[in-house]
Amino acid sequence: MGLMRERATAASLIDLENQGRLGVRSDWADQAVRDLGGAPRARTGLYPLDNAHFVILNGAKALIRLALDRPAARRLATFAPAASLPPEQRRRAAIAQSLRDREVGAPLVYAMQDKLAARLSAYPGVRLVFFEARPSPDLIAEAKLAEPNAAAQARIQDLARRHGTDYWRIITEADIPASAYYDDLHIATAPEQARVRAMLASHVVDLAARRGLR
Repeated sequence: MGLMRERATAASLIDLENQGRLGVRSDWADQAVRDLGGAPRARTGLYPLDNAHFVILNGAKALIRLALDRPAARRLATFAPAASLPPEQRRRAAIAQSLRDREVGAPLVYAMQDKLAARLSAYPGVRLVFFEARPSPDLIAEAKLAEPNAAAQARIQDLARRHGTDYWRIITEADIPASAYYDDLHIATAPEQARVRAMLASHVVDLAARRGLR
């Protein structure tokens, strides 16, 4: 879950689900919406109808990629495809306040993450892992976010322990500087993106070795 999502309320989570951005439906997700006090979107069993918003946004692009034999680029959600924004366009104060507001939504979001982690961990052959999303070091220092950021990281570490899995601090381990960020949340520069990918790959290789996979 992205950093800005951690300030979610029940209403905002229901609204996010109703946007249909993922193109995936499930009985479990529908029940989660009910548990939050909402009503799941109608399901007909026909994928284009049940995921109309996703199909409209992504269908044409997918067909063009298929026709041109040009698969989508592999990119982590914490990456940005453009150069860094200048400081005056970064909305740093608004982002900082949103990250402080995470503490308000933390109990609800933590409970949802806990349920989702339990659900995913129950699938045979699935190994759930968590990995780090971290704001720019400059934002943490300037907005005095060290304490709330540490609290958020501790919650993820606790989730990993509860579910007997790993938490990979790939952004910290890759030593990403503030200059590499696009907007204080996403990494923009190619060398630093490559370092994060390499760090993630090294953890995957280590996990495979520990599980006796080759």
